[in-house]
Parts: sequence; structure tokens; C-alpha cells
Amino acid sequence: MKNRSAVQDRMHTLSEKASGVAFRFVLTMGIVNLFADTTYEGGASINGPFLGSLGAKAAAISIIAGVGEFLGYSLRAVSGYIADRTGRHWQITFIGYGINLLVVPAMALAHSWQAAAALILAEPGRFASLRTKQCSPTRRRSWGRDGFTD
Repeated sequence: MKNRSAVQDRMHTLSEKASGVAFRFVLTMGIVNLFADTTYEGGASINGPFLGSLGAKAAAISIIAGVGEFLGYSLRAVSGYIADRTGRHWQITFIGYGINLLVVPAMALAHSWQAAAALILAEPGRFASLRTKQCSPTRRRSWGRDGFTD
């Protein structure tokens, strides 16, 4: 009887440690997501004026913004489906953040509104990092904590 209690205590201790590690990881990813959203949302808020300063007309600016949003939400659905089918959630997440890491700073190098528009349309690849998977209640709580930091 005494051995069984010791084994259960050890399992409980290991479970608590794993839970703490998982929480720290989710919190860290939430902070990464916060900084990615800061660059994305900060950049997105000036896309229209930036395109205008490069000579784009109002119609072009609104079409680019609308198509960019459409691509973002479309990629969210497609990447969620692919992630569920392949089980490669983290690879898709890192690809999405990598696109954000490259495209947003590259906007500073755009010298024409067409080049800037191409970068704006390429950037919604970050939405591939958003998790759309139906998952267990434990995972939903973890992603809820991540969403809270978002």
C-alpha cells in the first residue's frame, strides 16, 4: 500500500511540473503573439495612408485592403484544415510568424504602391498561425490563456 501511495505522489508531482511548463510555454507564445500583433496592427493601421503617399488612388487602396482581409480569413480556414489533417500545427504557426517577420519590415523598402500592395497581400500569411482546431477542454483553456494575452 505504501509503494502505491509513493507512486501516486510522484505522478502527481510530475503532473504539476508538466502543467507549469505547459503554462509557461503558452504564456510565452502569447507574448510572442502580442509583439507580432503589435507590428501587424501598427503596420495595418497606416497601410492606407502609406499606399496613398506612394500614389495609389482611393479605389486601389480600398480594394487592396479588402482583398488582404479576405485572404487573411481564407488562409485561417485553409491553414486550420491543413494543420488538423497533417498534425503540423507548430510548423504552420512558425511559417505564419516568419512571414510576418519578413513582410512587415519589408514595407519600408517599397518604393511603389504596387510593391507595397504585394507585401500587404502577402502578409495575411500570419493568419496561418491562428489556431482554428477543435480540441480538448484542457487545450481550449491553454489557447484561451493565449488569446487573453492577444
